Amino acid sequence: MAIDFELNDSIRIYKPAAEEGTTSASSPVLLEWMNLSVRIGSGRTWSFKKKPADSAYILKHATGAVRSGDLVAVMGSSGSGKTTMLAAVSMRLTADVQGSVLINGLFVNPTQMKRLSGFVPQFEIALNSLTVREHLTFVAKLKGVGRAQMKSVINELNLEQCASTRISHLSGGERKKVNLAGELLTEPDVLFCDEPTTGLDSFSALAVINTLRKLAKDSRKAVICTIHHPTSDIFECFSDVILLNRGRTYYQGPTVEATSFFESISLPLPINCNPADYYFKLVCDSDTYDYVDSSESLAGESRNRQEIVRKCQRENVAKKSLMGPYQQGDVIDKLCRNTSYACWLSQLYLLLHRGILDSIRNLREYVIVTFLFL
Repeated sequence: MAIDFELNDSIRIYKPAAEEGTTSASSPVLLEWMNLSVRIGSGRTWSFKKKPADSAYILKHATGAVRSGDLVAVMGSSGSGKTTMLAAVSMRLTADVQGSVLINGLFVNPTQMKRLSGFVPQFEIALNSLTVREHLTFVAKLKGVGRAQMKSVINELNLEQCASTRISHLSGGERKKVNLAGELLTEPDVLFCDEPTTGLDSFSALAVINTLRKLAKDSRKAVICTIHHPTSDIFECFSDVILLNRGRTYYQGPTVEATSFFESISLPLPINCNPADYYFKLVCDSDTYDYVDSSESLAGESRNRQEIVRKCQRENVAKKSLMGPYQQGDVIDKLCRNTSYACWLSQLYLLLHRGILDSIRNLREYVIVTFLFL
């Protein structure tokens, strides 16, 4: 049974002594989401009257679980709800969200989720004029992270050789690693990545995914990322896959079991076919692709949904059985720990310093633009 937990200074949690050779950083984490639905369109007019017909669900009753060590791919066509699902599970969405998100059986709110997780957006947020070390130093000071942790992250992602290089001179894969490094500074237990391979060639994309897999296995993090049309090599790197279409989950489970799952509903994988491409086309609309006829598609979709519900329930129960009270104590201890984020005055100083530095290094461009508009 899930426990509704709220932060309180008076709470005292009994935490059993860790086994010899283990640390709290290696304690497993189970992230669950139950019946998540996201609706857009308030349906309000100038008269503030509701119009239910105007609203639409872009995510419908999504349920799943991810634990430490998992690297999960969320796949689907454009507009299928991949990014919405990622934002809803990470509790970084301000839309009308229904459902529950739990970590180790504890209900968490958006503030608590941000303490336990990191979110890497699809687009780059670093200024091109800064070097890798300057950007990470800026982020580390905002988050109250020490220099030792920053150096550890740089070494972990193999960014030592380009630490003094401006971001504008980096390759696409190295830029993705810089964005990832900014989120790893706080040592999150769960990492969300939105389209980490967008704009990369197959070699660079594979290198980024291998980095995420190494983080999941070695650092025992739960990593969830959305991805578009992965190659067969990239697809094999993922431990689990979630297939979405129009906000509905068509499959969620281990990547190696996806083939047998679709074979059980008479949809075997063709010979010499990329599994990711085949599954992607199966869950897309039947009027777009001709892999199966419409009647078989509808019947398969119904069986898929029934099996998905049973599989999610079995997996959640199995994973919950691995969790003991001490794991909940570790999560509560991390939530109750005092954070040392920079105050608003320090943030203002850091932002001004970064802005002035960027202006100085781009002075020629600013002068040219100024004369063009005179």
